[in-house]
Amino acid sequence: MAKRMGKKAGSAVKALDAATFVGELLEVKGTLESLLGYLREAEQQRTERSRIDAEAKAHVERVRAFREVVGLYLERSFDERLQNFEGLFVRLDKAAERGDLQMASATLGAMVALAKHSPLEALADAARFQKTIEDKSTDWRF
Repeated sequence: MAKRMGKKAGSAVKALDAATFVGELLEVKGTLESLLGYLREAEQQRTERSRIDAEAKAHVERVRAFREVVGLYLERSFDERLQNFEGLFVRLDKAAERGDLQMASATLGAMVALAKHSPLEALADAARFQKTIEDKSTDWRF
């Protein structure tokens, strides 16, 4: 009888060990699945970060290009304005030398009109135009 009980106890221990082993395997499987999920998520996040970095670089390059264009535009616009004002001052000096009040008045009016107009206004129009071009909802019909 002791043998029988020993066999039964041994079977119970073996069954318990098998159940424990299966439980541990299931835990390992769950851990591995969690790890794989984490690795997939990490890869997706790396891919998203790469996409965002590429997009950011493209935006930075657009800003740099825009800055260069605006700088050249302003430089040329203000050079042109300087030439215009210099020409107007020459005319004003000539009108003063001649005592021509009508020419002096017209020249001063041109100077005021030129002073009122800013080259920066054209940049605002250009920015609005660019936004319109980039707007996907704009329907272009020709």
